[in-house]
Order: sequence, then structure tokens, then C-alpha cells
Amino acid sequence: MASKYFIYLTGRDRSRKADFQAEYLRAARKIAAAAPQSGQLIVNLVEETPAGVPFRPVNLGLKDADAIYDVIVELSPPVDEAEPALEALVSCVDDVAAAEIYQVEEIVQLDRQVVVLGERSPGIKYIGRLSFHPDLPASAARRSWDIHVPLALRVHVGMDKYVRNWIVDASRGRPAGGIAELNFPTFDDMLTRYFDSDRGKEEIMHDISHFIASGTRFFAGEFVLRK
Repeated sequence: MASKYFIYLTGRDRSRKADFQAEYLRAARKIAAAAPQSGQLIVNLVEETPAGVPFRPVNLGLKDADAIYDVIVELSPPVDEAEPALEALVSCVDDVAAAEIYQVEEIVQLDRQVVVLGERSPGIKYIGRLSFHPDLPASAARRSWDIHVPLALRVHVGMDKYVRNWIVDASRGRPAGGIAELNFPTFDDMLTRYFDSDRGKEEIMHDISHFIASGTRFFAGEFVLRK
């Protein structure tokens, strides 16, 4: 049995972002090669928010806007290997200034993505870290997100993968309730086919406003190092 984790990492020197990302990817490749049977390992290198993105997070706040990360790692190790694996991925380079870790329950809603192990996945990946309305019980927030899925699958016509991650332990990160992953096979699919129509966009924004209080968005290049 495996649990899934997200690790949000920030490099110490903001002027060396590209160097930090390249160094981290090299180190993560070595970790993946040394333990090929130790569960899924994905390294997402955070890019600048592209111009022309067709939406912004609901109720984006100043604290959310200030969140800066260079690398977001996804790890699904066997339970008895989780803590050593997390420690290795946090400490594999010297220039990590901050690390936030979330344990999640993963729900794959759509997966038509084609990837080549070790290479950059086609297109672009959207990672949204979500905070739910504080007056919503966890059960109600989860039910609302469940109900949202058919609408998301109908309206987000350009995506080839959609994964929801319900956060079960946020004690080592900023408060948050969930992490959404949407993959788009091309950059153009993300820009022009994020929504099927203006009406679909309105439906999505109206629906998520019922349960999402705020969120941060990150766009990344994805490297699947272990499946």
C-alpha cells in the first residue's frame, strides 16, 4: 500500500531559479534510479504564469499571491518508506530554503495522457492548491468537490488528465484542503480549450465559488521519473 505526498520546494536564491531546478531534477533522477520499485515519483518544474491564461483563482488573496515555489514533487512510496523518501527528496540539494509537505488521497478522474518515463511530458500542467470555505465541514467540502467533477469533465475540454488530491495531512504546509492537477497536451489547448465556451466558464466559476474560498495556481513542466 502507498500514500501520496506533495512536496513544495523553494530555492534559496531567487536569481538562480533555473539552476536550482536543473540541479534538483538531476538529484531526483539519481534517487529514482537508485530505487526503481519505490513508487511513483514526479518532478514538476514551476514556470512563470503564461500570458493569456483564461482564468484566475477564486478570491485570490495577498498571502496566496506571495506563495513562490520552484519545484513541486509528487511521491507515492510504500508506507514504511515514506518518511525516509520524503527526507531524501527535501535534502537532495543544498539550496532548499523552504519545504512544505502534504499527504493526500489521490482520485484520478481522467487519464489520457501520454508520457515517456524520464522525459518532459508534452504540454503544460496546472497545479491548483485549494482552500475550502472555513464554515464548510470537511464532508460538505468533499461532497461539493465530488459533485463538481462531471461539470469539470464536460467544460475543460482541452485537458487529457484530471486528478483530485484530497489533503489528509497539512501539518507540514500552509493550510489547504485539496490540490487539483490538470494536464493539457499542448500549450494552446490550455489557452484556448480550458473552457468549452463562455457559458461553461461561468458555470465553472459559479460552482467552485460555493466551496473554494481561495487558491493558488502553478504552471509546470512535468517529469515522470517513476511510475
